[in-house]
Parts: sequence; structure tokens; C-alpha cells
Amino acid sequence: EIRNCDWSSDVCSSDLRPAQNYGADAGKLQSYLAALRAANSTTLAALKPPKGQFSNHTTLQEAHQALGDELQGIRILAIVRSPYQIVLSRLNHRLAFKHYKATGQAMKATLSALRDELPAFLDSLTAKSYPTNASHYAISSDANLAAIEYLRFEHLQDELDQLLRSLSIHEPITLPHLKKGQNLQDAAILEIATPEQLAAINHYFEDEFKLFGYTQLTA
Repeated sequence: EIRNCDWSSDVCSSDLRPAQNYGADAGKLQSYLAALRAANSTTLAALKPPKGQFSNHTTLQEAHQALGDELQGIRILAIVRSPYQIVLSRLNHRLAFKHYKATGQAMKATLSALRDELPAFLDSLTAKSYPTNASHYAISSDANLAAIEYLRFEHLQDELDQLLRSLSIHEPITLPHLKKGQNLQDAAILEIATPEQLAAINHYFEDEFKLFGYTQLTA
């Protein structure tokens, strides 16, 4: 880990691969890496990767507007998840993230707490302040980009393995699950949602169910 590294040693600086934003300005990124190498245990926590033109919530449309023809011929991948699991995960995050951040313990809100939090989350859907993944991947038909390949979160390791084989990459890559939640399955939504609430979820994520091939549940 970076925090346990002796930055005065050649071992750390020779193979340094910290978290970084590859959309950042090259000069700012190099300054950030230099600051990491010079940091000590007191100053390290204050260092933040420089921001670039892309973030983890950048849409495909925004990427295309920035890069244009550079995206042509590029294989585009997206990791998707069942809308029900998205809702369950978001509720769990709203309830338990502060405790997780303070303790590092897995986020595990009770079903009763998830049930009580659901109305507030549905209000955010009604106000359309919670974007769907489908909207992130939408792009104009004249963009002339390759079709997006979707990897399902619930089978992510297997589908990553298949992807690597398709690229003739034979070195195994294991995905650690670092920010652990509950990984509740779709059926759990039936335990916390009323028929009316379930119908609201189905309606809001209708495009996502169709695009990603997930099945809608009924009460």
C-alpha cells in the first residue's frame, strides 16, 4: 500500500502505480507523482490526484464530445447491474456509508432500515435527480462508434475472464471486492417495496431493463 511505503527507497519510486486520473493534464499529473514520492506519513493524506476533463461519472456522450474521432475503432466496455440491485445498493450506501468510512466495516443496513429509506430515494427518482446507467451510455446515432459491450456486475469475474481471452490475454486478473456491501439479490426488493413502489422503480428503470436484458419483477 502507498501509506506503508518508504518513499525514500528506490523500490517505491521505480514501480509506482498509485491511483491517478489519466484524463488530467500531463504536467499536473507528473507534479502529483513527484509529490507522492516526496511525501511522508504526515503529508501523504493531504495529496489528491489532479482533476482532469473526465471523471468516474463522465457519460459516453461527454467523452465523445471531448475525443471525437479518437473513439472510432475503440472497443467500448461498460459494467452494468440489475436496477433492483442498484436501488438496494444505493439505499444501503445512504444508510451505512458514514459508518463504513469511519470503521472500514462492511455496509449492512437492515431490511427494515432499507424499507424506511426507500420513500426518500423514490422521491429522488420522481425529481429525476438520480441518473440511470442507460442515460450515461446514450449517444447520437451519427457518432459511428462500436456497439457497447456490457459486462454484468453479478458475473463480472467470469465475463472479465471471457473478455481477456477474446483479447488473447492469458494472465489471470482477479477483481478484489474492496468496498463491501450486502450484495442483496433482486428478490430482496420484494421484501422492502410496496406494489406501488415496485411499479415506480420498474417504470423509472424501464429502458435499463430492456437495454441490459434484466427481468422486471412483479409484486
